[in-house]
Amino acid sequence: MNIVIAVIAGALVLAVLLGGLVVVMAARSLVIGRPAAPIKYSRVRKDIEFDATELTRAAGSYGLLSADGVHARIDAVLEEHGTAVKRTLGPVTGGSLPDRGEGRWVRDVYPSPAELGVPFSDVAIMTAGGPAPAWLIPGTGDDAVWAIHLHGIRTTRSVVLPSVSALLPTGVTSLVPSWRGDSEGPPTVGGGSSLGQEEWRDVDAALEFAVASGARSIVLVGWSMGALISSLLLQNSRHANRVVGVVMVAPVTSWRTVVAHAVRAARLPAVVATLVEGVLRTPGLCRLAGLPTPVRLSALESAAERVTIPTLVIHNPGDPLAPFDSSVAFVNQNDENAELVVFEEAPHAMEWNREPRRFEETITNWVADVVARDRAAAGEEERP
Repeated sequence: MNIVIAVIAGALVLAVLLGGLVVVMAARSLVIGRPAAPIKYSRVRKDIEFDATELTRAAGSYGLLSADGVHARIDAVLEEHGTAVKRTLGPVTGGSLPDRGEGRWVRDVYPSPAELGVPFSDVAIMTAGGPAPAWLIPGTGDDAVWAIHLHGIRTTRSVVLPSVSALLPTGVTSLVPSWRGDSEGPPTVGGGSSLGQEEWRDVDAALEFAVASGARSIVLVGWSMGALISSLLLQNSRHANRVVGVVMVAPVTSWRTVVAHAVRAARLPAVVATLVEGVLRTPGLCRLAGLPTPVRLSALESAAERVTIPTLVIHNPGDPLAPFDSSVAFVNQNDENAELVVFEEAPHAMEWNREPRRFEETITNWVADVVARDRAAAGEEERP
């Protein structure tokens, strides 16, 4: 009998330990992420061929990033035959792409502003943790209107270059900052993201840079977590009154919803989501997830509840990370100031990749209208 009791007790302890490991790994996956599995390719004359998967079959344009930093743009599907798919191979940057190899399938199609064919400069934004690299793309119109483009969690500046491209016709100046923990900005303890809680301060320094450089008005363009950072800036920045519009692409407005969505998708018990939240907000435990400090999830959610300025939300109902229903609820709650434009189903924040022309036209026209109204208002104020 004692042996049976010991076996049961041991099994319960093991179950608790394994359950705890699942929770911690889920939290780390959110904060630090896991690298995507590489995919194999082979060059076929001027084209490129992959094993046929949901990703490699998808319509649109994407990127292929090799382990040594070579980036290749992957364009239209040319043909499928058997288990292979052939696509158009676009420009290759950062070196040469071998005839055969493997790389990560990414949504970055422009490795840097150089691929946009416009002048730009590298600048440094001084943050509390040190200098954060940024790209400055000068406008061709009123230098007093700037757009600041904010990338998402576990990504870098290059993912937002499609929105920079979209704003070139408007003539505004674009600034693309990095921030702590994104692999380009200052490092963080544990190497993870703070889910926007601390990163907004580095972006606030970018707003400070813009204002010091002559920006009268600012449009924020937030991708994924960048949308949440935009909300935190509107709530906390001393320059919030200069922000005249916000564009949100595949926005994260609630980490609780993101975690619950991921837990359901993984077919884990709902209690796992509650336990993950506990890890994220608890001193000591949060470090196991890669967080330098606990995250106040309620404070982050409250910042994203209301907007009082024009806001454009771009999202698709197939997003596996940021639930589309959250964007619908956000826009319904802010129906006087926010509007939602729905795109074809796609992976997270790949609306541009699936519908590039429509994506750019949507942002170009919306921001042009916001900028025109701002310039008209500024002109009225300057009249005697």
